[in-house]
Amino acid sequence: MTSRERILKTLDHSEPDKIPYDLSGTTVTAITKTAFINAMKLRDLQCDFIMHDDIQQIVIPSKQVLDYLEVDTVRLGPARVYNIEKKAIRKDKTITYLDEWGITWSMNTESDFYFNEDTAYPLQNAKTIEDLKSYDFPNPDKTVDFDILRKELGFIPDDKALVVDRNCAGLFEMAFRIRGYENFYMDLACSQKMAEYLIDKILEIKMQYWDRVLSFAGKRTDVIAECDDLGTQQGLLVSPDMYRRILKPRQKKLLSFIKSKASQAKIFFHSCGAISEIIPDLIEAGVDILNPVQTNASGMNAEKLKKEFSKDICFWGGEVNIQETLPHGTPQQVRDDVKRSVEILAKDGGYVFSTVHNIQADVPAENFWAMWEEFQKTR
Repeated sequence: MTSRERILKTLDHSEPDKIPYDLSGTTVTAITKTAFINAMKLRDLQCDFIMHDDIQQIVIPSKQVLDYLEVDTVRLGPARVYNIEKKAIRKDKTITYLDEWGITWSMNTESDFYFNEDTAYPLQNAKTIEDLKSYDFPNPDKTVDFDILRKELGFIPDDKALVVDRNCAGLFEMAFRIRGYENFYMDLACSQKMAEYLIDKILEIKMQYWDRVLSFAGKRTDVIAECDDLGTQQGLLVSPDMYRRILKPRQKKLLSFIKSKASQAKIFFHSCGAISEIIPDLIEAGVDILNPVQTNASGMNAEKLKKEFSKDICFWGGEVNIQETLPHGTPQQVRDDVKRSVEILAKDGGYVFSTVHNIQADVPAENFWAMWEEFQKTR
């Protein structure tokens, strides 16, 4: 089977010739620059890559490396911050970026904190809907280089599975980042019209992006990646009722719109955390693939998820706990984790191998290769 055939068979809930593998097919199934360079140096392999998300410090390895690793996916999507070289401000030990949404991201280059965190929010002082309306929201036609994406599409091999990735984070995530976390929670509780206006504006921008990119990539697209982090390690960020009243209808509108532009493509949806309570809602909204399958979060037991939802969704991820086992475990513990997860999640198909979120900078090179080698044995 080709990589594309392997992915498509898997997403049809059938067992392919071997389990598909994704690395850097999306901005949530990738590897950081530091971890990638360390892993490649350990095996004397080339370290060529494209930095496609300076905020998370994650990269897309070169085609040669991806082929060596037997990766089945290829990403098509914009960089995280448009024209980032013009937006970086260096002061002492800190690099600060202002993204196209007006969100400020900062990183101390001499600390062990390897990626940027949001530190200022453009609408944190807004008091009314009129304040929100006066803001200059980004136009995808000005902040996404669709000509470059069109050219990149022409170089993607026909035998690879194409994942078209989003232009920004999810509806809730973006609202939190634009208003500030405390402010947006207060909006949800006390000023629901403000919250809904902001979400609807983000939805409008997302639909503009998907309309443009799928106008030329839609027929070739196999997977469409969307997201919205909705959980903590212990539970949901908002009540199930609030999710169903405010967010779910808008997610359904977005995913229905995407499907109308690329009906053959499967919807990949990323949400970290303990979200088992709303997985049926995500399925109803149009989700075909769940990522990252954070099996160490409350209620996210792999066996339980596979038993309850494997007929309705595929699982993309769930391999190796990136908070504990992959960075701090022994190579043998990593191997054991791979074996255990594959045995549960890959049975009867509907599973793509990937770690529980991006491989972070603190992952030892030995553990990366232990994971990869064990996967090659089990696939």
